[in-house]
Amino acid sequence: QGVIGHKVGAVAKMLGAVDALDIMAAIELAADDDEVDTIILDIDSPGGTVAGVPELAETVEAVQASGTKKIYAYTDSQMASAAYWLAAGANGIFAAPSAAGFPGVALDEEVRKHLQTEVMETYNEFAGFVSKFRPGLNYEHLQGQTFTGRRAAEIGMIDGEAKSLDILLQKLGKA
Repeated sequence: QGVIGHKVGAVAKMLGAVDALDIMAAIELAADDDEVDTIILDIDSPGGTVAGVPELAETVEAVQASGTKKIYAYTDSQMASAAYWLAAGANGIFAAPSAAGFPGVALDEEVRKHLQTEVMETYNEFAGFVSKFRPGLNYEHLQGQTFTGRRAAEIGMIDGEAKSLDILLQKLGKA
């Protein structure tokens, strides 16, 4: 939960940020635990930095690809940009019907030109990773806009809706 960062300091953590390295360590610990058969990523995040997120997403992908454990992502609030990137490689992504992304603002043309090269490099990496797992998702849906959980399910961004994490666990037979 919170803004995802890389090597987040103690003060930032006290203010609600989460370190990608901490998430990665928790996932790896659960993946190695014989008592755990399913990993649930309960996400409430407006996104975060790029640093650390591709590696975190690859960790999620590795768990899913191993076939030894299922890994699912769920939000009842928001799962924007970096948070969706890390969730993309899971076995499934679910959201409450009213869940939404983080509202943003459009960039003016001057700022857009200045940032375009770096933004496109990051975008291409993000979109390429997402398209491995969501090949039917149009790139037009990955432009920084927000979607409710219901709309995200309709366009194939997530696998379905669940009114709460408990209901999702019941659907998955894990409650």
